[in-house]
Amino acid sequence: MPTFVKSSIAWMIFTTLSKIKDDLACSEYYPNEEEYLEILSSGKKPAEIIRMTIMGDYRWTDEFVRLDGYANLESVRELPFDSDF
Repeated sequence: MPTFVKSSIAWMIFTTLSKIKDDLACSEYYPNEEEYLEILSSGKKPAEIIRMTIMGDYRWTDEFVRLDGYANLESVRELPFDSDF
């Protein structure tokens, strides 16, 4: 952990960003489309693809998909924050 004085502005920014870091990962999300899923599953065994789907939080009808920290599929209907794209 960085050595900030706890009353400094840098400390406040650090603690705030630490709490919302998952929301800053917009670039990790992709459209939930067949093309992306084919690229993602390329070279993987069927059992591994099934594991990625079952062990993750994936819904076919969601709009966006990404890999979570365990390489499982995670999907969301909307990006976790407002964006311009």
